[in-house]
Amino acid sequence: MSWFGNIRTFHASALNLLAGSLAKCPDLPWEKVQRLVAHCPPLPDSSSSSVVLHDRGLSGVVALGLFAVESELAHHGVKVLHYLLQLLESLPRASWVQNTLASAKREGVIVEQFCYKLGLILSQIAATNPSHSSKIVKALLDVLQWFCDQFIKSLSTTPEEVCYETVPAILGLARAMKGTAECRAKAFREICGLEGEPEGGGGEEISFTFDTGDIIKLKNMVLRVTGSQQLKHLTSTAEGLHEGAGQGAGLPYRSSLSQVLHCSLVTLLRDIVTSCTLPLDPGFYHQLVKVCELEMEGGVRELGSSASASSNERAFHVICILSAATDMLVWASRNDTEIDSTFHRLSSLLTVHTSRFNVLVSPLRATILEGISSLAVRSQTLIPAALNTYKDLLYSSLLARMYSDAVASGNMESVLTARPTSFQMLTSYRLTSVHVSRADAFACVQWTLGQVVYSTLQAACEGGREVMDGFLASLGNKLYTTDANDNFALRTAECIVMVLGHVASHMGSKFNVVATVTGMFGQRLFHPTSSLDGKLVGELARIAAHTADPETMEEVVRLMSLSLGESSPNKEKKYGHIYQPMMDSLTFLARYLGDGEQRRELLLKTLQQFIQQGIMAKKASDSTQSTHKATSSSFSLGLLLPIIAGLAERVEPFTDPPKKVIVIFRDFWLYCVVMGFSESAGVFPAGWYRSVQAVARKSPLLLSMGAGQFLDKELELNRPLRIESIGQGDVQEARQSLLDGLDRSLELDRLVVRLSFSQCLYLISIHRLETLRLETSTKNFPLVFNYLEDKGLQGELWVAIEKIAHKLFDQYIEQMQAKTATEESAAELESLTELLVFKFNHIRGRIKQLADKFISKVVDKFSHLLWSRRVVYTMLDLLHQLSLSLHTMDPDRRRSLVVTLPDLPHSVTVPENATKREKTVSYFAQRVEQILELAMRWSPRETTSILLEYVRSVASSAHHSGVSLATAQINNYFDLNPHNKHVPVSERVQSPGQQ
Repeated sequence: MSWFGNIRTFHASALNLLAGSLAKCPDLPWEKVQRLVAHCPPLPDSSSSSVVLHDRGLSGVVALGLFAVESELAHHGVKVLHYLLQLLESLPRASWVQNTLASAKREGVIVEQFCYKLGLILSQIAATNPSHSSKIVKALLDVLQWFCDQFIKSLSTTPEEVCYETVPAILGLARAMKGTAECRAKAFREICGLEGEPEGGGGEEISFTFDTGDIIKLKNMVLRVTGSQQLKHLTSTAEGLHEGAGQGAGLPYRSSLSQVLHCSLVTLLRDIVTSCTLPLDPGFYHQLVKVCELEMEGGVRELGSSASASSNERAFHVICILSAATDMLVWASRNDTEIDSTFHRLSSLLTVHTSRFNVLVSPLRATILEGISSLAVRSQTLIPAALNTYKDLLYSSLLARMYSDAVASGNMESVLTARPTSFQMLTSYRLTSVHVSRADAFACVQWTLGQVVYSTLQAACEGGREVMDGFLASLGNKLYTTDANDNFALRTAECIVMVLGHVASHMGSKFNVVATVTGMFGQRLFHPTSSLDGKLVGELARIAAHTADPETMEEVVRLMSLSLGESSPNKEKKYGHIYQPMMDSLTFLARYLGDGEQRRELLLKTLQQFIQQGIMAKKASDSTQSTHKATSSSFSLGLLLPIIAGLAERVEPFTDPPKKVIVIFRDFWLYCVVMGFSESAGVFPAGWYRSVQAVARKSPLLLSMGAGQFLDKELELNRPLRIESIGQGDVQEARQSLLDGLDRSLELDRLVVRLSFSQCLYLISIHRLETLRLETSTKNFPLVFNYLEDKGLQGELWVAIEKIAHKLFDQYIEQMQAKTATEESAAELESLTELLVFKFNHIRGRIKQLADKFISKVVDKFSHLLWSRRVVYTMLDLLHQLSLSLHTMDPDRRRSLVVTLPDLPHSVTVPENATKREKTVSYFAQRVEQILELAMRWSPRETTSILLEYVRSVASSAHHSGVSLATAQINNYFDLNPHNKHVPVSERVQSPGQQ
């Protein structure tokens, strides 16, 4: 952008920001609003004088309009609206200053831009203030009619005035008044430079209303212009300006100006009349039908006769005219005779070939299909004829050729989507060339065809399902009898499959449609084997995702086993041709399958398939002559990881699952370790490692589930770990891998030497899983204690788990130190310290010692925890509850006691033996005392204050161990430190809130 362009953009942006700010000010004086008005064009002093309009003035008008809309005319709204309406009425007498700083090819002439933006602002004000709607609509129509009248009288005016003022003004005003509420709100935000989506809107109705008189006035206005001789010669006039004086370069649509103006007015009329809910005179409908029929006849003739090199642009606008005429024709057909005539007219147009315009005509065909469906739903006697029309299109060479061209273009989507990309028909008259991909053109027709078949069948079922059954049976018969060697016939069959899948997905369980369609697919699938099988698999997945039909899901899972289970080099590749469609289908299911329980089941089935493929990949890797096959099998296995991750991300975490689920996940992680997928650095794509991380977030803990001494046997029986498939080198490699992942020590070396291959891989799996889980969230660290408390993990396994816990805790500390200090991170540290305080009193001595070490580490790195009110209160309260357990024990009854604290999820199981209970309480009291003494040294004031608050908070006259210890610490502090001098702030670690 040029320097002048930057200045102009800054001027507009600054005004818009000022307008937005002023709109939010309460009790705004008029002097403040005048700051915006000062940048707007001054109004003429008399009705005979003109107003000068230019680009800078337009920026001021847009800012004033933004102020009016945002403030909802609350601040001097009457004055602002009065100015805007007067400015609108002054447009016919305006003197225009063409913008030379911006490219006219990009933004159009100033006349069009001014009329469009001013009209859009007024229509948006009308939408947000219905009390002013009638007045604004009348003013817009009056000015539009004046310019239309000037165009009709253009023989008495110069060509420059027509092409540079009159026609652009009509285009701008027409563009400002048409569209839906959502489109208009979005367009308004665009001209104001606002980001984000507009609030509200989104309906199919016009954002402001026209009464019957306005509609009739608009219809007559449009008919006068579109039927005039001036319109026919408008393009040649614009071309003459360009060739003669060279001034036509500023007119971006000169080569099709007649079609542009025609299209703009017809689509405006379409938008207004089809949104009208008021009763109109029957003669109005009849006249509109005749007009639309003439428009369609003329449009079809023009498409057939267009053969010049530049006709592509004109054809686009003709197609837009035909689409608008089709919509109005369907809407205006009210009696049976008109409905029947319109139906047959549209049916005859549906399969008409238009040579090289076939791609551009696709939106028109979609509009015709919607019109046929609408007529059939309104007149049920037309339903059989409508269904026959759909079948004719399905069986025609037109649709098959469009599909073949779309596939050949290479732009067809290779994966399923919830709704195929449908080409949105462009009606912008400022477009000088249209580039529509063949894939978008086919998707537009195909999706619309499926939708209208569904709508028509749904209407047909109101009178019984005989019509629907006959239609589906005919499509099924055509599908089953398709010749697998005929490529053209296969394209037609694929189109049939897509339509049937669309209908089944939308009909769901109604009238047993899903069972009927899936039965048809099952009969054709692999009978014989052909490229059609891939499309059948994809549509089965779509039906399963949209309907959650259990039988269809079972069929998809069966096909998954067939297609993905061919990694074995000894198998005959019978189902290899559906491998990629199956992968796409699983991806689609992972994204769109709605039923939560089915997602979990599909995840487990996919994990099982992953394991089955892992077995085959392991066999391939065991063969010294199969290096290439082993690598290929590993990559084939890895392709499932993104799908598994997509499913895992959309299910709840597996908490307390049955043993079968744990075994499945345990095998999955074993294969991830064996194949190297759990390593961040390796030969595999980085996306696979991220997928493994996603699975780790939802994976259950790999506990022994009470297996105890049988865990080793379970691991050895696991197929990737069977003794007969491993050698001594594999064992040494597994042991070395375990040592590399942990902190080496003499004790660990001696321990690992005694571990078997299966035990090593199991421990590595736990380490990798919990490391990945911790990388996703530090809040997952407490899960490590579940492994330490697992009674099935004994001896060397438990000691190794303890080493893993140490490693994970060090990683946790590093991640917490790397975090930005916030209240949330401080609360997380306090929560962990509370857990460690409870684990310090664990009934198992090794866990108690481990918790003690963790407490020392965490307070060493985050010393503010020593004087944390939450931590201190928890320690003192737990000490008191444990001391109470000494007095609740019956010496004659040996039973354990669980100690808890309110509002905390943790608990402590005290020993059954009285002596052990006393030792527990005594040892904990000593540790709390040490912690408080350390806190007194580092932060005496904060710690003393917390202890005093605690003493005052305990409202009890009975003995309280926590209060006693707190009181003793306060007394000791004053005895030991009579000068009450604390450690300087610079010498102690600050808390997260202070950093």
